[in-house]
Amino acid sequence: MSKRIQMFNDEISATTYLSSIERDSSSVQHLVVKIKDLRSLILKMMLSLIFVYLFTAQTLSAKPAQSREIKITGKYLSVPVAKPKQYKGWGNLIEIEVEGLKVHSFTLGMTSKLEDIWLWGSLDMSEYVGKTAIIRNVTGHPDNMAALPLFETSDKIKTFIPLYSEKGRPQFHLSQKIGWNNDPNGMVYADGLYHVSWQSNPVGLNWGNMYWGHAVSKDLVHWEERPHMIRIGAKDLKGKPVDKVHQSMVIGQAFSGGACVDHNNTLGKQVGSTKTIIAMITDTKGGDPTKDEGGAGQLVGESLAYSTDSGLTYSLLKEANPLISHHGRDPKPFWYEPGQHWCLVTYRQCKNPKLGKMAFYISKDLKNWTFTSFSDQVFHECPEFVELPVDGNPHNKKWILFDATPSYQIGSFDGKKFTSEFTGVRRGIGGT
Repeated sequence: MSKRIQMFNDEISATTYLSSIERDSSSVQHLVVKIKDLRSLILKMMLSLIFVYLFTAQTLSAKPAQSREIKITGKYLSVPVAKPKQYKGWGNLIEIEVEGLKVHSFTLGMTSKLEDIWLWGSLDMSEYVGKTAIIRNVTGHPDNMAALPLFETSDKIKTFIPLYSEKGRPQFHLSQKIGWNNDPNGMVYADGLYHVSWQSNPVGLNWGNMYWGHAVSKDLVHWEERPHMIRIGAKDLKGKPVDKVHQSMVIGQAFSGGACVDHNNTLGKQVGSTKTIIAMITDTKGGDPTKDEGGAGQLVGESLAYSTDSGLTYSLLKEANPLISHHGRDPKPFWYEPGQHWCLVTYRQCKNPKLGKMAFYISKDLKNWTFTSFSDQVFHECPEFVELPVDGNPHNKKWILFDATPSYQIGSFDGKKFTSEFTGVRRGIGGT
């Protein structure tokens, strides 16, 4: 009996053993199938990646070129400006380079569709006729650069409507040929000509791209527009200043300022008998944080440019700029004869009061400036400060300080501090 039981147990063990072998064999076969499936999957993934790479490379190669060389054959470079919302992204930062120098920098929306062009921007390129310029997309959606072939050079400004026949165009007052304009700046008389500048966007009808426009007149009625006096964008993408730029290019935007004739050659730049013209500009990216004189809002630099050819061209005084670093704008320089020194009044934005005050500075050399006082009245940007005779009496003069609002003060000035004697509000546009 015990032998039979033992034989029965041996049979069960053998059967169990064989069964386990069969199970193991099945598992191995299943594993082999899985490995084969995995290899097939990996192969498919690799083929897919190769396909995606080839497709992407082909797609990228088909995108518009991001730069273009163009031979400057005419005085003007016409730029296609897109209608609002008719371009991708926030617009493109465009730089134009000639012989290794950045000569223009601006932001705009572009389109290659003629029906979506809002206006033709215009840049004076007369100093580069016969040379090759590189138009480069620095930032912005690459598809917008399909407009590159539409940039063109000509001796005529390209427009949809003949200049000065547009609806609403002033026929008597000065208005620039193309683009948006704002605050008049740098009004000065030199060598038989009246000069006026203004904040100018040559490639748009909106606030931005703050060049300084420039025009001259012999009679204050008939005006001749000249190339832009101050250009913008002498910086890299990190906001750091760069050296290889046009001599009239500020680092950031060129906000408002003033101009004077340096009759005594204080700056030491005079060439021959032609008096130097100096212009002071707010450079929005030109402030030096190590020399911050305070205030609220954006740190800016008050910078100086000068002309030794009767205002035909201007150069930034790079060895001294910024003259002042603070939180304000709109420098107004003038010569103070009794003290034989230069004065400057500029707006200083403050935390309290909410707007700000006018800050006064003095200088002996136009390079080094010393703060002397604040106005006692709250003002807001664009200072003007003039001395006028009372009722035409040359022996009784008073100084008037006013700004971009109707507020003004009348008082005395000792070359360092303005003392108010009367505060008033002048009539605004329309007599209100």
